[in-house]
Amino acid sequence: MNTRSTGSKWFPGFNRMLYEPVRFLTMEALYSSELTFSEIKKHVRKDIPDLTDGNLAGHLAYLENASYIKGNRYFEERKPTTRYEITQQGKKSFEKFFAGLAKRLYKAFEVTNIEMPDSFKSLFHDS
Repeated sequence: MNTRSTGSKWFPGFNRMLYEPVRFLTMEALYSSELTFSEIKKHVRKDIPDLTDGNLAGHLAYLENASYIKGNRYFEERKPTTRYEITQQGKKSFEKFFAGLAKRLYKAFEVTNIEMPDSFKSLFHDS
């Protein structure tokens, strides 16, 4: 089964790998800067406070095996450390997923006739 991208007409850019909250938040954190494991954990725990080190490590390995992120391992004061960065492939996949998610949400507002918040409208319409 292809876990990377199962985009379709109903959700262009859908990506099962990035749909998972820990992985989405990790990619969000790494999108603009390299971070250590501890820095990623701090970012993700803002939304998922019960995240364990082992759980995060598993998600990082999953993203790394998919070539979405790259871990640069080194020693800092004789302590092993890893800094993670997003790859070009990871950036493109995240952007495609994010754009698809926005389009799907916009469509959901149209279909359900739910009043769209002004803050959301500004994402789709020029001021």
